[in-house]
Amino acid sequence: MLHDLRPNQKFAHYQLQQKIGEGGMGSVYRAIDLRLQRAVAIKFISNQVTSQQDIERFLREARAMAKLDHENIVKIYEVGISPAPFIAMEFLEGQTLKELIQQKLPAQQFVEIIIQVSQALIVAHRQNIIHRDIKPANIIVGNGKAKLMDFGLAKNRESQEQSLSKSGAIIGTAAYMPPEQVKGETAPTNDIYSLGAVLYEGLTGMPPFQGDNYLNILSQLVLKDPVAPRDLNPDISIYLEAICLKCLHKKPQYRYQSAKSLKQDLVNFMNGQPIVAKPYTNIERWKKSLAQHKVLFSVIALFMLGLSTMFVVVLRRGYDLQQANAKLIEVNKVAEKRTRQRDQQIIQLENSYQYSVQEILTLFQKIGLQQPQLLSKKDELAIFMVKIARYAPKNLLPTDKEIANEFLMIYFQTRLGLPIDGTKLYANLAKKSSFMMLYIEKQALHCSKGEYQQALDDCKKMLQLNRSSTHPYYLIAFILFLEGKYHRALKRINILRKKNPKHIDIALLRGRILHALGRHKDAIRVFNTEINNATHIKPQLYYQRSSCYAALQKFDKGIADCEKALEIDRTFIDTYVRLADIYVKKGKYSVAIDNYQKYVKAPQKNKKMLFVCYNKIALCFHKKKEFKRAITYWEKVLQNPKIDKAMKTNILKQIAKTKRHITKRQK
Repeated sequence: MLHDLRPNQKFAHYQLQQKIGEGGMGSVYRAIDLRLQRAVAIKFISNQVTSQQDIERFLREARAMAKLDHENIVKIYEVGISPAPFIAMEFLEGQTLKELIQQKLPAQQFVEIIIQVSQALIVAHRQNIIHRDIKPANIIVGNGKAKLMDFGLAKNRESQEQSLSKSGAIIGTAAYMPPEQVKGETAPTNDIYSLGAVLYEGLTGMPPFQGDNYLNILSQLVLKDPVAPRDLNPDISIYLEAICLKCLHKKPQYRYQSAKSLKQDLVNFMNGQPIVAKPYTNIERWKKSLAQHKVLFSVIALFMLGLSTMFVVVLRRGYDLQQANAKLIEVNKVAEKRTRQRDQQIIQLENSYQYSVQEILTLFQKIGLQQPQLLSKKDELAIFMVKIARYAPKNLLPTDKEIANEFLMIYFQTRLGLPIDGTKLYANLAKKSSFMMLYIEKQALHCSKGEYQQALDDCKKMLQLNRSSTHPYYLIAFILFLEGKYHRALKRINILRKKNPKHIDIALLRGRILHALGRHKDAIRVFNTEINNATHIKPQLYYQRSSCYAALQKFDKGIADCEKALEIDRTFIDTYVRLADIYVKKGKYSVAIDNYQKYVKAPQKNKKMLFVCYNKIALCFHKKKEFKRAITYWEKVLQNPKIDKAMKTNILKQIAKTKRHITKRQK
């Protein structure tokens, strides 16, 4: 049986080499066909499928699938029952679409893959075979060719037998299955929906529905509509979004009725020709809202009906109707203005509450108290967080004191540099309760370790908690900036800026991106605007502007900005390093050393930056020809347990060279 299989085992005319995959249905091995001397993939059915009836049913469906001979479908060579029920199929080199999505495949290339899979479905559906488990993991791509695989849940519509799964069981993967499949209904439109879900994930980076468990996803699948792709990624074409949402319609009759019609629309889109799917408009949004809130809209409709009747009676003449229309337009303008003001108030509320809590947390971290004292303060802060959670934006803060306490414990431990795995602790806490502040801290830890994809995943979870929040979108742009993807980051931050023109952090990041792109003057203009207009000036504005001035060799202006930043906040100690760097460029090494030393002596410094400062101090002393003092600081750099080999080698060479220089001078 399956658990007895081992590498190099022979059966029939195959020799197993190694296991290459495993799932709920069984395991897949790479093997050699000894007759034809070719590599094959062999799927063995799990030991859990033990009844003879199940095995016969599986083999019957597998033989039906063997009829599917197409370049975009994995070829099945043979089916058998010894040493366990198995399917021998072609061995494929390449990556699954799931892996390619994680690598952020370009939209055009992704659509070409979906077109190929559509062609595979055309062939399968002609043979009355419905796949029922289309997902990125079941599509493999190699040398530009996409192949649909794993027909383990496929259903032959002509067969009167049940499928491999027991009657009444839910077939498929929750995130990609259509609502009717939950009820056991099978039709070609099932696969259309699933392929639309794959398209959705390729465009947005996430499936249409996500949840903590299977039932959570199923409830969303039945009750909710997916968020429009362009709401998650504004770069998506409105026509491609229309195709995607047509595939994902809750009602099968409104989807593409065949894989052929879906493929044709995709081809038309790629060729710039008209498509059948209608772009997703505000009218469509209202229709969906109407469907989901029938009772509310029924009340509104009755009210409007009464109102319109009154207008017909009172305003009979055309002039009166025209006047009423003009008033209605004016009312709409006022309503729109109030809506904008309300949205701005929400943004301000979010920023103020988030800022105040973050400020308090940072204050505790800066105090540098001993752990017992910290714990007593932590309890008070936990109570405070829970109290203001009800007034803060949706899902921003914990609402349970114990959860808040656990969050603060992890927060303080990570901020104080204790040797713990903060991301793992936050992940465990998220299983108990999810709130945005948790993911804000978790993504920051991932970023500090260069784990940018994990940080982006945390941002997506924030969006699930509160899609109206600005902060996750801001963080996505910030992560792209950290990755060095400046043009993509700038594109995202410009979109955010139009929606939130007074959001100081968005402006700050925009200036940093422009500076990174070498557009120093443009960056200075951004910082100038914020400094002139902001009611609360952050020291970071002067700090970042100083970099731009230094890049333009306007050193005095850069120094002045650093001093202004320190006037605002003396605890913003990174400014001392920036100030020292500018003095180095001016050749004033003694002043530079003084400022580096201020950072070194600060109580709350970053350990990594501490060793960077030691090296910079050593270089300054070397420039001043104070070689012994330079060696002293290089030796401090070598005490860094995390120093990389290249850095260590370079410093050892510097020390040896400097010692030789000292010896020559003494002679």
